[in-house]
Amino acid sequence: MSTEGFGASAASRQAGTNEDAYLVHDGFGLYVVCDGASDGPAGEVAAETAVSAVQAFVEEGQRTKGAAFLRALSGGDIATRAVRNAVHAVVRAAGHDESLSGMATTVSVLLVHGRLGTVCHVGDSRVYLLRNGLLHQLTSDHELTAATHLETEDTYAEVAPESFSLGLVPGDVLILCTDGAQEAVEDPSVLEPARLLTPAELATRVLQAARVRCPDRDATAVVVRVREEAEPGWLWLSELPRRFAFGHALPERGRP
Repeated sequence: MSTEGFGASAASRQAGTNEDAYLVHDGFGLYVVCDGASDGPAGEVAAETAVSAVQAFVEEGQRTKGAAFLRALSGGDIATRAVRNAVHAVVRAAGHDESLSGMATTVSVLLVHGRLGTVCHVGDSRVYLLRNGLLHQLTSDHELTAATHLETEDTYAEVAPESFSLGLVPGDVLILCTDGAQEAVEDPSVLEPARLLTPAELATRVLQAARVRCPDRDATAVVVRVREEAEPGWLWLSELPRRFAFGHALPERGRP
């Protein structure tokens, strides 16, 4: 099976910057959402650093070891290592620059390999599964602990990254989102036509609803549809990643 994903993000109407970041890479079957947090402007840096670290980890492994890298480790191993690598990258950045002290970020990763989807996450950015018209919240929320010193690298969060795998079937839709989009995702009226919409259309619909429901929060949604045709999935490496760190300017609309 293969996947088709699309992400959209919008800053809160009061904020000057968007502290969310995301990655969509259909070639690897890799999807990431991060929501940065800090007392200053560093949340944006934290989220962007984490997304870049996840992408670099997977791409470097493939570049140096080829397909053997992807086959040698289970999806859970790769996803967990990618999240830990992202966490450590944020800690290192905070430790080397006082202006970034106190920053942290959620990290939610979905890695599709064959007929399995592996989720690994830290924080309260959620992953949902929409199957047969029913929405399931797959992740639990974690409290974040700010990373300010290199020696805290192994205890960035109060809890270790949570990782699990689930079987996927054609037609499944997975949604990774930050807290600003969660209310919109959980509204049946927003997702009701999901089977008729492309990932781009559904992600845009979620963001438009999020801007009405939670205008004071940054909102990001990555929508991933499992397709029926058999393709190499995460071993299909010809497609470049599509990354939109700071989102799209969506038209002003009312409640969908």
